[in-house]
This record gives sequence, C-alpha cells and structure tokens, in this order.
Amino acid sequence: MDLELVDISEEQIEVLSKVFKGISDPTRLKILKILWDSPKYSYEIESMFDCERSNISKHLRVMLKLGILNVKREGNKSLYSVRMSCIPRVIGCLIPYINDPKYPEIDKN
Repeated sequence: MDLELVDISEEQIEVLSKVFKGISDPTRLKILKILWDSPKYSYEIESMFDCERSNISKHLRVMLKLGILNVKREGNKSLYSVRMSCIPRVIGCLIPYINDPKYPEIDKN
C-alpha cells in the first residue's frame, strides 16, 4: 500500500528533505547514474570525473551517510551500489515532465 503524503510525519519530512538535498547535487546525480545498473568500485567512479578523488569521495560519503548508497569493502577496495532502489524510479518518473516542451524554463545560472 502506498503511503499518503498526509500520513508522513514531521520527522519523516525532515529526513526526506535531507535525502532530496543529498541527491540534488549534479555530481551526486552523475554518481547515481553511474551506479544505476551495476555496482562500481570507487576507482571506477572516480575515473569518470575530471576532478580530485577527494571530491568524489566526499560525495560518496554524503550519500552513504544518508543511506542512499551501500558500500562493500573488499580488502583495500570499496564497491558502491545504490541502496535506495526507489531513487532511480523517482528520477525516472520526473524525466517526462522536464522533457515536456511546456515545462517551465529554469534559469541555468
């Protein structure tokens, strides 16, 4: 049974807000896209970005802390996967709306 929005507690609203903030960063959305279909090692994720490894590590830590991702340690390697399997569905259901020509233009600045 689907939860009605009116049934969501104030505490749940606070946590949801943090999760949405956690996926709102463009780099984090790109990480989710990379992990969408299959788990990846941290070095694989880092190699897909043109920035410092520490920057990607920070984003991974944020998403781990929020429970968005899982990590499995294998010796000195870390294998990341999407824990909140609903997030790709949430993002997927929004794509048709933002692709609609009538969708409001968003300031890109």
